[in-house]
Amino acid sequence: MISRVPTRVLRVALISSQPSLERGVAPIVRESPQLTWTGSAPDSDGAIHLCRADGPDVLLVDSATDPRWDMSLLLTSMFPNLVIVALLRRQSRNSVTAAWARLHGVQGLVGLNADASCLLAAIQSAVEIGHYVQPGITT
Repeated sequence: MISRVPTRVLRVALISSQPSLERGVAPIVRESPQLTWTGSAPDSDGAIHLCRADGPDVLLVDSATDPRWDMSLLLTSMFPNLVIVALLRRQSRNSVTAAWARLHGVQGLVGLNADASCLLAAIQSAVEIGHYVQPGITT
């Protein structure tokens, strides 16, 4: 649970080509009173449309959907106030991927299978201090 109430409710969306991921992430966001779910998109075109239409504050980005972090770089260039939290699949959990993601505008790094409290901590820290790396996520 996010411990400090932000001045406004944060709008959160997901970018993933895997529809099943939304079924896991959306309920966590919806259950937090400090967050609201704005939807999802499967790719960069959908992400741009989602950002323009719904104006999320935070994008959760599946590492399989943005493996080189080019989409994250594009989105943070187009929407400078956007916070991106990467959901890292097992093959992406290494220091090189983490560094590359950070260089491309990703503020938070968390495992795809992280529990609700870890995901909420990632969102909170990425928004409040601009950085979050789940402990032990990189090798």
